[in-house]
Amino acid sequence: MIMTYTIEHLKAKKEGIMIQINQQIFYCDEYIYKVLLPYEGKHLDFDQYQLLIAFANAHQVLKPLFKKIFNQQISKNELKSILEKEEISISNITLIIDQLMDDGYLDDKNFITYHQPLFEENKGKKAFKDFLMMHRIPSILIEEALATYQENEDFVKEYIGKLKNSNHSSNKILKYKIMQKLYVRGFSEQTIQKVLKEIYFDSDLENLKHDYQQILAKNEKNKYKIISKLINKGYNVEDVLKIVGNGEKYE
Repeated sequence: MIMTYTIEHLKAKKEGIMIQINQQIFYCDEYIYKVLLPYEGKHLDFDQYQLLIAFANAHQVLKPLFKKIFNQQISKNELKSILEKEEISISNITLIIDQLMDDGYLDDKNFITYHQPLFEENKGKKAFKDFLMMHRIPSILIEEALATYQENEDFVKEYIGKLKNSNHSSNKILKYKIMQKLYVRGFSEQTIQKVLKEIYFDSDLENLKHDYQQILAKNEKNKYKIISKLINKGYNVEDVLKIVGNGEKYE
C-alpha cells in the first residue's frame, strides 16, 4: 500500500506558503509550490512529501538565495556549502540540489556563462580559473571557458594610467608595482607586457626631479637622507647625485 499525505490546509502568509499535513505545519516558497502544485485535499506521495520537508527545513536559508539561483549566479557546490553551514541534513541537501538541477538550475555551463563576462571586465584569466576551481567546476568545462576568455586590454591600460598618475618612484619600481598588481588581478604576463609596450612613460630624470622637489617641499634638509630616499625609489645613483648637489660620492 502506497502511503499518501493529504494537504489539510493551505494559506499564503508573510513567512511563506503554509501547508498543513497531518496537523503539521510546513512553510515553503513559490518555487516548491510550483513543483508540487498543492491544494487542499491533494494527496502527496512519499517522495513529494520528503521534497516538501527538505525545502521547508531549508526555507529561511533558500529564501534570499532564489534570485541568484534562478539567474545561475550560484554553483551547485556553493549552494551545498551554504546549506551545510546552516546544518541542513545531507539527505535534505541532496533532494534540494537534485530538484533544482532537474529544473535546469545549478548548471555549471550556465554558471560560467553568467560569470565570465563579469570577470572579463576587470580581471585576468587566472583569476577566473581560480574562481571556477573554487566552485569545483569540472576541469573540461574550465578549459573550454579559458579558451574563449578575453583579457580586457583597455582595462589594463586604464589601470596602468591611474598608477602612473599617482607614481612617486622610478619607472623601474613603477613597472614592478604595475606587474604585481595586475598579477594579483589574474592577468597574464603576455597581456601586461603587451600593454606596457604601448604606454609612454616619462623619463626617469623628469620623475627624479619631481620627487626631489616633493622631498624638499617637506622641509627635508639632510642631503644624505634625501639621497637615500631617492635611491630607495629606484633611481640611478649618478642621476641622484647630480640632482641633489655636488656629485660627492654617497655611501
